[in-house]
Amino acid sequence: CAEEHEQLAEWLEELKSYKDLEEQGLLVRLPCKVGDTVYVPTRNFVSELRITLVSIDTNDMAMYFSWLLNSGIYPNLDGFSGYELGETIFLTREEAEKKLKEMKKNA
Repeated sequence: CAEEHEQLAEWLEELKSYKDLEEQGLLVRLPCKVGDTVYVPTRNFVSELRITLVSIDTNDMAMYFSWLLNSGIYPNLDGFSGYELGETIFLTREEAEKKLKEMKKNA
């Protein structure tokens, strides 16, 4: 049991260091990572784009994601702001398809 207590103490210390970094603004939680696919409702279908770069503006902690087209349209745009997640860019195909249906209904 002593080994389990040592392991637990080590994890708690690690968690404390992460919390300290987060409070100092040195730790950022990203909604997605490089290599992930995001989904965009476009015209009559959902386009798929792969995240290629994540950048953060340290002045206001705004996130910007660069992407490459996997399938669909949008080859002329090179990325999006984190503020667009859940509005025009989605982390799942299901969310994007739901938004596409709403767009068609309101057109």
